[in-house]
Amino acid sequence: MNQKESEITEEQLMALLRQAVEDVAINCPKCETRVEADIDKCFECGWINQLKVKGFI
Repeated sequence: MNQKESEITEEQLMALLRQAVEDVAINCPKCETRVEADIDKCFECGWINQLKVKGFI
């Protein structure tokens, strides 16, 4: 999966950030797998973690 395919809306990004702060984990927006918030990419589907790419984590 490339960077463009991994991009999400600003609303989705803020929801992930909120979830990361509250739970220390997030649900992958592509496959819903529960993953640690600081991963580089989802181990199930390969989604590139936009929280890390954009410098939030």
